[in-house]
Amino acid sequence: LWKMPIDGGAPVRLTDKLSMRASVSPDGRMIAYWEKDAEPNAPWRIAVINFEDGRPVGRFDIPQSEANGNSGLRWSRDGQGVIYIDFRDGVMNLFLQPLAGSAPEQLTKFTKEQFYSFDLARDGRLIFTRGLMTNDIILISDVNK
Repeated sequence: LWKMPIDGGAPVRLTDKLSMRASVSPDGRMIAYWEKDAEPNAPWRIAVINFEDGRPVGRFDIPQSEANGNSGLRWSRDGQGVIYIDFRDGVMNLFLQPLAGSAPEQLTKFTKEQFYSFDLARDGRLIFTRGLMTNDIILISDVNK
Protein backbone atom coordinates (compact mmCIF):
# COMPACT_ATOMS: atom_id res chain seq x y z
CA LEU A 1 0.00 0.00 0.00
CA TRP A 2 1.11 3.52 -0.77
CA LYS A 3 -0.08 6.86 0.50
CA MET A 4 -0.13 9.87 -1.83
CA PRO A 5 -0.64 13.49 -0.72
CA ILE A 6 -3.87 14.90 -2.17
CA ASP A 7 -2.07 18.09 -3.25
CA GLY A 8 0.71 16.16 -4.95
CA GLY A 9 4.15 15.24 -3.75
CA ALA A 10 6.10 12.07 -3.22
CA PRO A 11 4.23 8.85 -2.48
CA VAL A 12 4.96 7.08 0.81
CA ARG A 13 5.12 3.28 0.92
CA LEU A 14 3.19 1.86 3.88
CA THR A 15 3.53 -1.92 3.37
CA ASP A 16 6.06 -4.29 1.85
CA LYS A 17 3.91 -7.44 1.57
CA LEU A 18 1.08 -8.35 -0.78
CA SER A 19 -1.70 -6.07 0.45
CA MET A 20 -5.28 -5.99 -0.84
CA ARG A 21 -8.71 -4.47 -0.17
CA ALA A 22 -7.60 -1.66 2.14
CA SER A 23 -10.16 0.12 4.34
CA VAL A 24 -9.56 3.29 6.38
CA SER A 25 -10.92 3.36 9.94
CA PRO A 26 -13.82 5.68 10.81
CA ASP A 27 -11.47 8.07 12.65
CA GLY A 28 -8.95 8.08 9.77
CA ARG A 29 -6.08 6.86 11.96
CA MET A 30 -5.73 3.23 10.80
CA ILE A 31 -5.89 1.09 7.68
CA ALA A 32 -7.05 -2.54 7.65
CA TYR A 33 -6.23 -4.78 4.71
CA TRP A 34 -5.71 -8.38 3.65
CA GLU A 35 -2.02 -9.36 3.84
CA LYS A 36 -0.13 -12.38 2.57
CA ASP A 37 3.51 -13.44 2.71
CA ALA A 38 5.27 -14.19 -0.59
CA GLU A 39 5.91 -17.86 0.19
CA PRO A 40 3.79 -20.49 -1.63
CA ASN A 41 0.47 -21.34 0.05
CA ALA A 42 0.91 -18.61 2.66
CA PRO A 43 -2.36 -17.88 4.46
CA TRP A 44 -4.23 -14.58 4.21
CA ARG A 45 -4.50 -12.56 7.40
CA ILE A 46 -5.98 -9.23 8.36
CA ALA A 47 -3.38 -6.56 9.07
CA VAL A 48 -3.97 -3.14 10.62
CA ILE A 49 -1.45 -0.31 10.37
CA ASN A 50 -1.18 3.30 11.45
CA PHE A 51 -2.35 5.56 8.61
CA GLU A 52 0.34 8.16 9.23
CA ASP A 53 3.49 6.04 9.07
CA GLY A 54 2.49 2.42 8.34
CA ARG A 55 3.52 1.23 11.81
CA PRO A 56 1.82 -2.12 12.59
CA VAL A 57 -1.14 -1.98 14.97
CA GLY A 58 -2.07 -5.68 14.73
CA ARG A 59 -2.05 -8.80 12.57
CA PHE A 60 -4.82 -11.36 12.87
CA ASP A 61 -4.62 -14.97 11.74
CA ILE A 62 -8.15 -15.97 10.84
CA PRO A 63 -9.64 -19.27 9.66
CA GLN A 64 -8.93 -19.59 5.96
CA SER A 65 -11.82 -19.60 3.51
CA GLU A 66 -12.36 -19.02 -0.21
CA ALA A 67 -13.25 -15.38 0.48
CA ASN A 68 -9.98 -14.41 2.20
CA GLY A 69 -8.11 -11.79 0.23
CA ASN A 70 -10.92 -11.44 -2.29
CA SER A 71 -13.59 -9.82 -0.15
CA GLY A 72 -13.75 -6.27 1.07
CA LEU A 73 -13.12 -5.33 4.67
CA ARG A 74 -15.30 -2.90 6.62
CA TRP A 75 -14.69 -1.31 9.97
CA SER A 76 -17.20 -1.65 12.75
CA ARG A 77 -18.97 1.65 13.48
CA ASP A 78 -16.96 2.15 16.67
CA GLY A 79 -13.64 1.45 14.91
CA GLN A 80 -12.81 -1.35 17.35
CA GLY A 81 -12.98 -4.21 14.84
CA VAL A 82 -12.88 -5.25 11.19
CA ILE A 83 -15.70 -7.14 9.46
CA TYR A 84 -14.93 -9.73 6.77
CA ILE A 85 -16.67 -12.43 4.71
CA ASP A 86 -16.17 -16.12 5.51
CA PHE A 87 -17.20 -18.54 2.73
CA ARG A 88 -17.66 -22.22 3.63
CA ASP A 89 -19.68 -25.02 2.05
CA GLY A 90 -21.31 -22.62 -0.41
CA VAL A 91 -22.51 -20.25 2.34
CA MET A 92 -21.21 -16.77 3.16
CA ASN A 93 -21.33 -15.19 6.59
CA LEU A 94 -19.85 -12.10 8.19
CA PHE A 95 -17.38 -12.18 11.04
CA LEU A 96 -15.99 -9.39 13.22
CA GLN A 97 -12.30 -9.48 14.15
CA PRO A 98 -11.88 -7.29 17.25
CA LEU A 99 -8.71 -5.19 17.41
CA ALA A 100 -8.34 -6.33 21.01
CA GLY A 101 -7.18 -9.65 19.56
CA SER A 102 -9.93 -11.96 20.80
CA ALA A 103 -11.37 -14.64 18.51
CA PRO A 104 -13.52 -13.54 15.56
CA GLU A 105 -17.23 -13.18 16.31
CA GLN A 106 -19.83 -14.48 13.84
CA LEU A 107 -22.26 -11.67 12.96
CA THR A 108 -24.62 -13.47 10.56
CA LYS A 109 -25.93 -17.02 10.61
CA PHE A 110 -26.94 -17.61 7.01
CA THR A 111 -27.51 -21.21 5.95
CA LYS A 112 -27.85 -20.84 2.18
CA GLU A 113 -26.91 -17.28 1.27
CA GLN A 114 -24.24 -15.95 -1.05
CA PHE A 115 -23.54 -12.26 -1.52
CA TYR A 116 -20.93 -10.31 -3.42
CA SER A 117 -20.28 -7.40 -1.12
CA PHE A 118 -21.57 -5.71 2.00
CA ASP A 119 -21.45 -2.44 3.86
CA LEU A 120 -22.79 -0.84 7.01
CA ALA A 121 -25.44 1.85 6.94
CA ARG A 122 -24.97 4.86 9.20
CA ASP A 123 -27.52 3.40 11.61
CA GLY A 124 -25.55 0.13 11.83
CA ARG A 125 -27.75 -2.03 9.61
CA LEU A 126 -25.99 -4.40 7.22
CA ILE A 127 -26.41 -3.93 3.47
CA PHE A 128 -25.74 -6.82 1.08
CA THR A 129 -25.31 -7.08 -2.67
CA ARG A 130 -26.66 -10.37 -3.97
CA GLY A 131 -27.02 -11.80 -7.43
CA LEU A 132 -26.97 -14.98 -9.46
CA MET A 133 -23.94 -16.94 -10.54
CA THR A 134 -24.12 -18.23 -14.10
CA ASN A 135 -21.91 -20.74 -15.80
CA ASP A 136 -23.28 -20.80 -19.34
CA ILE A 137 -21.09 -21.64 -22.30
CA ILE A 138 -21.89 -20.21 -25.73
CA LEU A 139 -20.35 -21.45 -28.97
CA ILE A 140 -19.96 -18.77 -31.63
CA SER A 141 -19.14 -20.11 -35.07
CA ASP A 142 -18.76 -18.67 -38.53
CA VAL A 143 -22.34 -17.96 -39.65
CA ASN A 144 -21.28 -17.64 -43.34
CA LYS A 145 -20.51 -21.36 -43.70
